[in-house]
Amino acid sequence: MAKRPKLYTLRPEHEARFGEWRDRWIANAMSTTPMTEDDRQACVTAVYGIYAAAGLPPPKHVVFVPSPFVLAFAGGFSAARWHMAKTESATRSATYSATRSATYSATYSATRSATDSATLSATRSATYSATDSATDSATLSATRSATDSATYSATYSATDSATDSATLSATYSATYSATLSATLSATLSATLSATLSATDSATDSATDSATDSARQKNKSPSTSDYSKWYVVSGDLRRCADELLVGDFGLACAAQAYRMWQGGNQWSSYDSFLTFFQDVAQLPLDYTAYNHWRVLSERSGPRIVHPDFCMISDRPITLKVDEQNRPHCEDGPFCEWADGSQLYSWHGARLPARWIRDRATLDPAEVLRERDVELRTAGLACIGWVRAIRSGQLPHTLIDADPDPAHGELIEVKIEGLPRPGRFLMAECPRNGTICEGVPFEIDSVLAAQAWRVGLEPSEFSYPTHRT
Repeated sequence: MAKRPKLYTLRPEHEARFGEWRDRWIANAMSTTPMTEDDRQACVTAVYGIYAAAGLPPPKHVVFVPSPFVLAFAGGFSAARWHMAKTESATRSATYSATRSATYSATYSATRSATDSATLSATRSATYSATDSATDSATLSATRSATDSATYSATYSATDSATDSATLSATYSATYSATLSATLSATLSATLSATLSATDSATDSATDSATDSARQKNKSPSTSDYSKWYVVSGDLRRCADELLVGDFGLACAAQAYRMWQGGNQWSSYDSFLTFFQDVAQLPLDYTAYNHWRVLSERSGPRIVHPDFCMISDRPITLKVDEQNRPHCEDGPFCEWADGSQLYSWHGARLPARWIRDRATLDPAEVLRERDVELRTAGLACIGWVRAIRSGQLPHTLIDADPDPAHGELIEVKIEGLPRPGRFLMAECPRNGTICEGVPFEIDSVLAAQAWRVGLEPSEFSYPTHRT
């Protein structure tokens, strides 16, 4: 089999720019700079370009929205409206069947399968039209394929690791993954099922009582609800009803990912491709890709649909910890101009209220959490000292030193974890009471203090003066 011609060989002067290119695109993915009017005009032109590259007519509307949450819901509602306008009679028929099957028990089992199938089919039809696949294939994927062909072998591996993979690793959890996951969580919470809300009128049976409980649990999120790790403005279910898309529109919003392209949140791909475009200057045709690149550099995620394209702005706040995990100790780690917010504690998605009210939150609320990972992160958020001193967190004293500055060694058992954790709790003149985790093998206060400074117990002695 003949070898493919290789257009490029890695050069030292190009390799020297790996770090620069990685950092440039990490900064792009983490950008909190609002879009300008120039950005919006450039993006409109770029949208027409990616549709044309895919052989599609331009969208009838290009709309800019303040956040990915608005993007998902407005995009889903719009997809529903366009679909209903084109297939109104079919939609009415499916809605009637869905309502009848959910509220008339005699025919429920007979019609459920047909109704679910019709609703699912309509939702898929409304939200997936091959526009995403076509524009991606014509721009990003085509350029990546050409780049891969030109740079196969060790060159690909080296440059991919230094640019694309490095950028993806550094930004994925804090930007694209967090945003899309939260968006889907919010939309799915608003739309447990089209048939559940149809049972609202039937409230005089045990079945309907259970349904009502499920509906309340999965109510549309709003700014007054801080029980989830995301906060979204407005009553989305009411909005869907007012726009006459109802549960069908909410179902489309829950499947907005079918129309989703990441914008600056997919910077890892662009870090790789632009390295060969700008630094290596491969002799490839970048005409189509340049439209995609403009959208990556000048906007957030977008929805592409045959009739419209909707583009989200970037966040106004985006914070991470030293390991680049989503994190903020006193507010949202990510926030958009419309008030949409995401909350996280060192990568763990905690209820917004736990972080907002961490200084006064009752440890009992955290201890009631069933998910052990969230419970552990929540305890770290409100503070181990407060949780232990509240008397609500079971613990055992392993060792104690008479000097409170040396402290106590405490073992804490958290239900669901394979073994207890051990903590050194001591008084610090500068920081007050500290509580730090130590290896489980540590069995004395002296050993814990020595471990903190990287010494063996035999090498450690307490300082005569503490600051």
